Amino acid sequence: MSTNLVIIGSGGDARETADIVEASNRAGTSDYNILGFIVERKYGEPGTIIGGLPILGDFDWLAGRAGKVVAVGGVGSPPLRHRLVGLAAQHGIEFANVIHPSTEIVPSVKLGKGVVIAAGCFLTSQARLGNHTHVNVACNIPHDNVMDDFATLSAGVRLAGRVHLQLGCYVGLGAMVLEGKRVGKWSVVGAGSLVHRNVPDRVTVTGNPARILYKRLPRNWIMDSGEADYVLPDTIEG
Repeated sequence: MSTNLVIIGSGGDARETADIVEASNRAGTSDYNILGFIVERKYGEPGTIIGGLPILGDFDWLAGRAGKVVAVGGVGSPPLRHRLVGLAAQHGIEFANVIHPSTEIVPSVKLGKGVVIAAGCFLTSQARLGNHTHVNVACNIPHDNVMDDFATLSAGVRLAGRVHLQLGCYVGLGAMVLEGKRVGKWSVVGAGSLVHRNVPDRVTVTGNPARILYKRLPRNWIMDSGEADYVLPDTIEG
């Protein structure tokens, strides 16, 4: 019997998440019935069709549906995903993992809840991914890597062994992180960067080798307030 699934968000990441679910369903590695998207009211009217799926409504739609549906965050920005997942959690909703069937994961890998892993990724010995982590296409996560909750990899990221990606950090397109290095909480690593030293919390680094560009989030980063000085939480409340 299929499990009813809703996707939080309705943008590009949400549509890509739906594609991963459908690929997994076709391969027989999952059996989800995608009902549609959950968004805040300002981002779409109920019944609007996006990529063949409807916007179901805002987070009030989830009231009374705990145990009847599961959810997954389809939002690329870690701060925004953090807040929206928290709104769903307030309704007692459980979270599903969505993993593309072409991804290779060895048995010793540990996954939290609400994890999204796109096509062509490799996860090897003893890697650990926390809750609501996102891994985009063609990423390598080798031995003893740790991704804390809400950590996010853009496409083509290469991690060496024993890397620690802390809460809510974001590693940009094609970036690399060397052996044993740490990327701090809510920090951003720019596209194509090479991280050769530990990255502090809440900074943006870029370049080869990566250097601190500024001690705040990028001005174009997507947050719930739309402001670059948004105060980032460390935990989900409620």
